[in-house]
Amino acid sequence: MRQHPYATEIRSLMRTLNKHGFTPVSVFDGEETEKVKNQSEAVDVILSVDDSSLYVKNAAGKTVKLYIVLGNDPGEAVCDHSDFDPLTVAMTEHYDRWSE
Repeated sequence: MRQHPYATEIRSLMRTLNKHGFTPVSVFDGEETEKVKNQSEAVDVILSVDDSSLYVKNAAGKTVKLYIVLGNDPGEAVCDHSDFDPLTVAMTEHYDRWSE
């Protein structure tokens, strides 16, 4: 079975978020919000639609949002995210990795 074209980038995104202390909480797939138990479930939901909103929380319990569009250039799947400094640091690392 062929791997989804964005699977590698979305898994990389999840690893970067985890490295910076964020864990997935839920994914809005355009119709409903699905609670997720782990990164793998979040990846599955994200890859099942063209665009989605990923909600993650940090160790302090603050929940923030990332808007993901599959169809953008590599490294640009996350096209918008909450204005929160720790998340911005994680997103900069992700963008830098994928722009190489």
